[in-house]
Amino acid sequence: DEVFVRQPDQAQSWLAQGSLSVDADPQLWMRRDILNIDHARIAHVSVQRDGTTLAFDAKDGKLTMVAPNAHAPLDDDKLDDLARGLEQLNCEDVVPGAAPTTGGIGQTVFTTTNGLGVTVRLYQNGKTMLARFDVTGDGAAKAEASALEKRVGPWTYQLATWKETALVPRLTDLEKKPDDKAAPGNVSQ
Repeated sequence: DEVFVRQPDQAQSWLAQGSLSVDADPQLWMRRDILNIDHARIAHVSVQRDGTTLAFDAKDGKLTMVAPNAHAPLDDDKLDDLARGLEQLNCEDVVPGAAPTTGGIGQTVFTTTNGLGVTVRLYQNGKTMLARFDVTGDGAAKAEASALEKRVGPWTYQLATWKETALVPRLTDLEKKPDDKAAPGNVSQ
């Protein structure tokens, strides 16, 4: 636990005590959590994808679609996944730098009850899904927004591909699917 250390280009050395344990897997060196915003704080969600805008407001603790007005019945579990999109959000990898210039999937803006705005932009790069986050806020949310933007703003994150429908869903992703058991030809005897 003792080693001699010296600074480059200096003759003097010191006896140092202590140890540094480093995991052999560099993937374990990084902080994987990106955001953790409780679904109960989400007041409004706006999704833009494939030239379509979907808008949701929180009512009685659940997201309700407000635009478009006419749509098929929606799956409550899928709406809950959207509301929880920023809860315990983790990455698989991260790189510094700007957003990709191609492969845009869409974007979603989550707005909290105190005015915090989180914009998620998704990109497809081969089989990899990348995400960029922009955080804004005024008034009560200004300090939180500043801290979050400072932490997530400079990075592009690789996310698990299954997060796509929870972060930037299409209307068809949110619709109730017909029950397989009730479909013709699936009658058990």
